[in-house]
Amino acid sequence: MPKSSKPLTNSAGYCNICNNHGPLTWDHVPPKASASPTAVEIKSLMHWLAGAAPGRGNFLGDLMIQERLGRRRISQNGVKFRTVCSTCNNERLGGRYDPELKRVSHQIGGILRASTTYGWSLPAQMRVPVRTHFLLRGVIGHLLAAQSSKDSQSPLPGFESGFYKDLRDYFLDESLALPNTIRVYYWLFPSTDYVIVKGLGLQANDASGAIFGDLIKFFPMAYYVVYAANQSADLPVPLIHGNGCIDLNCEVLLYITPGSVPLTSWPETPDSEHSVIMPAELALRSQRRRPRPR
Repeated sequence: MPKSSKPLTNSAGYCNICNNHGPLTWDHVPPKASASPTAVEIKSLMHWLAGAAPGRGNFLGDLMIQERLGRRRISQNGVKFRTVCSTCNNERLGGRYDPELKRVSHQIGGILRASTTYGWSLPAQMRVPVRTHFLLRGVIGHLLAAQSSKDSQSPLPGFESGFYKDLRDYFLDESLALPNTIRVYYWLFPSTDYVIVKGLGLQANDASGAIFGDLIKFFPMAYYVVYAANQSADLPVPLIHGNGCIDLNCEVLLYITPGSVPLTSWPETPDSEHSVIMPAELALRSQRRRPRPR
């Protein structure tokens, strides 16, 4: 793809999604439509894990950190990445797919908030209809955006084949069904924190299998997009099934069991059954910044 003939600026580069070169825009992850931007403190997930698990010895070493930990930073309007062009950001994500992601988040979140506010009992199982391809493309688009390049004047490496190419092709071509190389897990995430992990790997401690993919968590849902071609293990949470349908208006039901919700630190925190592998520079957790007392 030839580079633009226009003079380069700090905002110019290759779009993480369509790979075209030109001005880049800020994408909020999670999207503004689903989570209102607010002042947040952003830390490397490794920093958060170290603070959440004092006295755990070689806890961080067990995570097989590949890079040095980044410093914490403050953002006044949420977590965002300047990595996508205006067409992918505003027309495709914001204009086409985010509304379904927003609707699902607000419907499920509204039920959880009402339960907390009014003391309502949650149903044993919630069934939420979703337009599969709109929801999945919304999740996938923001995960593709959530990786800053060290050199925006070159295409993002690793996106030419395999997992990320399959994600890109599916996002950009509405005639495609969800590729059989991709699986998407989901579960409730009752937390106001945001978690994004690119390249999260889980290895069963008994060497029975492994799983690899990208994780995004924000109230009220978590989504783990997995590369099925490299998957040899399963998770105890449900999958979003496309059922091979390519009609954009295909609907499926998400089945959510409020009484069986994983810990909010799962699956990025090691447990008795899995070891965790993740690149430190592509894993972050943000918390809402509390105002200083006067």
